[in-house]
Amino acid sequence: MIDIENNDRHELSLEEAKRFISRELTRLAETPAVSEKWPLVIRLTARIVPILPLPWLSRQEMLPRMFWKERDCSWETAGVGVAYDNSAKNLDACDDIWHGLSRILDSDDGNTCIFSGMSFHRTLSGPEWQSFKSFRLILPRFQILKKGEKTFLVCHVVLGEGEVLPLRQIFHQLNSLKWSEQISPFRFNVLSRENHPSYEEWQEILAEVLKNIHHGDVDKVVLTRRTTFVMDRIVDPCFLLGRLLEQNSGGDAFLFQFDNTHAAFGISPEMLYTRHIDKLTSEAIAGTRGRSLDKLKDEKLTAELLHSDKERREHQFVVSSLVKSFRHTCRSYGFDEEDSLLKLPRQQHLLTRLTGRLCHGVTDRELFEMFHPTPSVCGTPADKALLLIHQSEAFDRGWFAGPVGYFSRKHSKLAVAIRSALIDNENLHLYSGAGIVAGSEALSEWEEIEEKIRGYLDIIYGH
Repeated sequence: MIDIENNDRHELSLEEAKRFISRELTRLAETPAVSEKWPLVIRLTARIVPILPLPWLSRQEMLPRMFWKERDCSWETAGVGVAYDNSAKNLDACDDIWHGLSRILDSDDGNTCIFSGMSFHRTLSGPEWQSFKSFRLILPRFQILKKGEKTFLVCHVVLGEGEVLPLRQIFHQLNSLKWSEQISPFRFNVLSRENHPSYEEWQEILAEVLKNIHHGDVDKVVLTRRTTFVMDRIVDPCFLLGRLLEQNSGGDAFLFQFDNTHAAFGISPEMLYTRHIDKLTSEAIAGTRGRSLDKLKDEKLTAELLHSDKERREHQFVVSSLVKSFRHTCRSYGFDEEDSLLKLPRQQHLLTRLTGRLCHGVTDRELFEMFHPTPSVCGTPADKALLLIHQSEAFDRGWFAGPVGYFSRKHSKLAVAIRSALIDNENLHLYSGAGIVAGSEALSEWEEIEEKIRGYLDIIYGH
């Protein structure tokens, strides 16, 4: 690991930071790289004048592009280009991906984050998701990183043994970086909207699933609807995500874009897990009610959620599954004895927090395989719920409800990519799901799904 920081006390302009990075890369290229561990990760960091990562990202033409913002707003970052990129088309055939991740993190000081996205199903079938792959790891070439009041420009280089610094390529990329302090307004028109499935199809699907639940074949199945808007142009994902962040800060925000015509983004309120060294944290989130600006109505909705037998059963399936995962991966663990509430601007959910200390040697790969998919996005038992999902959904979920986040040696986090969208050329796909248990009704579940995409709808129709 080579980590070089600009030690000047004052903040650099973007152009000054570019010159610092160019100078240090030129100096490093004068001597062949030597390392005890390969690949060698080189990180150059310059503190710069404040700039917000997402507006900066909106001006960059370099691909791929990515964005992440922690739910507690402690840090956020936008990245472009590739220092390291590895992918797999099948989650059952990704040994090389996990091995490559381990090699990079083993040679790192613990502060480099490798960003990741994975599909809900083990493979991708929809052509609209093919540029994402079933499992993707990416370390951007350049990042704008905002931590608290400080902002940094970061450059990454990953070298294999015997490789030399690609100076010409990096300098060309570096010079292409632009400055931007705001996201430009973006105008578009909606040409059509279509739900998949339609409400009539939804009623038939729900009846079949409830029949399986009644017969005892399955306890819970999470069904997804895809709502597709056809626009008059390809929509800017930074514009849409920026507008979402203005109205909702209650989750981890993410954006991944690998070509000019496709981008996945959203703000997820649900954590799959967070690992800090050997401390493991997760959350069970299920059961839904809307919110109201009227205090009395909002309190009534809260009371309905807390006292609904259906919602509490749906939530308990998630809690039980996570407790089982903690039992298999942790030497000690605990969880909230009483459910609390996760109150978001538009919805509220039942919430149970779990924490534990990992058994020695448990890896992020083992945690991923143990935790994904949870009953909150799949159902229970998982194998039977997945079979019904395959039979019921005529589209590919892609990265919707799959894990998105980052890995590092010290700290890893995966969120569940719910409340998310996909730009597919001129199409904008909105994905939302509902947990079906005994007592579920087609109309109320349909209305819940519509409410979960309300934030997107307000932007689409009111931009």
